[in-house]
Amino acid sequence: MTSTLTDAQVNVYADDLEALALFYRALGMDERFRFPATGAAEHIEVSVGTFTLGLTSREALTRLTGLATEQGPSQSEVVLWCNDVAALFEKAQQCGASALVPPKVFNGRIEAAWVQDPEGNRVKLVASVEPENTLTDA
Repeated sequence: MTSTLTDAQVNVYADDLEALALFYRALGMDERFRFPATGAAEHIEVSVGTFTLGLTSREALTRLTGLATEQGPSQSEVVLWCNDVAALFEKAQQCGASALVPPKVFNGRIEAAWVQDPEGNRVKLVASVEPENTLTDA
C-alpha cells in the first residue's frame, strides 16, 4: 500500500496557548478546532483560506509525547498573506507582537514585514504589489 498526502498544517508551541490563539484570531484567523472542547485547551487550530495553523501547549506536548520544545530564535516563520501589510503590521503590534522589520517592498512585486508573535514565533506579513506602470494593450 502506498501513502498519499491529503493535507498539511504547521504547528507552533506556546506557554500561554489562549493568549496566542487570541493573537491569531485578532489578526483575522478563525478558530476551527479546540482540544479538549471544554476546560484548559492543549491544542487549538486557527485557519485562513485553506491554511491551518496549529497552536499546541508546550506542557501538553511534553506530557503526552515526551518531546520537548523551548522558546528561542525562530528557525521558521508563519507567512500570512494580506491586502495591506502596513495596516496588519500595526494591528499585530497592537495585539502583542514585537516589530522585527517594518514594511518594505522587494523587487517591486512583494511588500513584506516581520513581527514576532507573543510566544516568540516569527511571522511574515506579505502582499503582492501592483506594478506602478502597468502597460496594457489599447
